[in-house]
Amino acid sequence: MTDRFYRDDPLPSLPLFADTGVKDTSALAYRELVDSGKHDTQVAQILALLRQSKPLSLREIQRETGLDINAVSGRVNGMKQNGLLIEARKRDCTVTGRYVTPVGVL
Repeated sequence: MTDRFYRDDPLPSLPLFADTGVKDTSALAYRELVDSGKHDTQVAQILALLRQSKPLSLREIQRETGLDINAVSGRVNGMKQNGLLIEARKRDCTVTGRYVTPVGVL
């Protein structure tokens, strides 16, 4: 057996990752995050922050929310894909000093 999901896997609620290269462990971790309610809580926390502020970098969001940077990155990427967030004009990050593309709400 390989480490990819296929149609006969026992987790039908998971998206099929056979062609994407997503490992079983990543898919299972994501499913646990969604099932636990943490995913929606993190999304809501990030949206609430961005609704009351100017566009922020991932590190700025991390600093304000206390979420792990991997969680911030994952939630922000998903929200951008779903049209909830847009990229703003590039600027220097107040946390890292790097030139970044902050995100904001529509």
